[in-house]
Amino acid sequence: MITKFTIRNFKRLQEATLDLGSAAVLIGPNNSGKTTALQALALWDIGWRRWAEKRDRSAASERQGVTIDRRDLFAIPVPSAKLLWADLHTHDSSRENGRPKTDKVYINLTAEGDHAGAPWRCSLDFYYANEESFYCRLHDGDEGKVPTGARQHSAVYLPPTSGLAEREYRKEQGEIGVLIGEGQTTQVLRNLCGQLHSRAAQTAWNALCDRIAALFHIRLNSPIYIKERSELSLTYRERNGVELIFRPADAAASRSCCCWHACPPTRAPSSFSMNPMRIWKSCDNGTSTTWSPRWQRKTDRRSSPRVIPKSCCKKLPNAIW
Repeated sequence: MITKFTIRNFKRLQEATLDLGSAAVLIGPNNSGKTTALQALALWDIGWRRWAEKRDRSAASERQGVTIDRRDLFAIPVPSAKLLWADLHTHDSSRENGRPKTDKVYINLTAEGDHAGAPWRCSLDFYYANEESFYCRLHDGDEGKVPTGARQHSAVYLPPTSGLAEREYRKEQGEIGVLIGEGQTTQVLRNLCGQLHSRAAQTAWNALCDRIAALFHIRLNSPIYIKERSELSLTYRERNGVELIFRPADAAASRSCCCWHACPPTRAPSSFSMNPMRIWKSCDNGTSTTWSPRWQRKTDRRSSPRVIPKSCCKKLPNAIW
């Protein structure tokens, strides 16, 4: 377990120390560095893994920094690697014996913890190369080797999520990682569920279904891949056995429009079901697409919108978006 994490020269944090445990909550005002601290932990995880891959057990003369491309930082999307340094300060300039001298400014991330009753410490230095990349090296360690205790941890930063996509297509692992790093986790929700379900051992998938059932009182069905459209479908069942599909109610709101309103429905014959509201949207082109109350047989859910002049629509105050 990681018990202490120290951050130096990373983004807005000149120096900060986090005392961690089995659970930790970061509380503070906006722009105080809460997200930065979590991103620093994710960068430390990327750093030790890249070092272990390229330089583990290397000779002292070979322990130069390993390159990290900024585009590999899914959890820290930045247009330039320089933005990772506090105050954009990547080098120190001075004069020595009348001659100019330039020194690197390091981002230092140090994790300390306990594994199997033994303490461990893993400190990494990061230094600037160019706008697209930077270097990472092990600050200290046992003959250039990442400590065993550090290898037992996976630090994953999940940013706040955005809205659920109406449709989702199968994506490669690289694109999934990028979208998660951009805070678009729900854009790949079905892909993530599909990957979990495709594992030979169903333990993780069953655990997820049980957790979802406990929190939301629904039961996830197995994801379905529609090969003809390269589309993934995910449905769930309510307690009463009704099966529903994951599809956002406000999917159409992402289209170009400025307001949505609901009008109260009229009474329908008992042998028919009716859309519970009449919805219209005011569009940029001066027209309004209106869905009037629909008399629908219970087996028919199809409807067609009709376009009418904007002046014919009456705005009501009970907007639903």
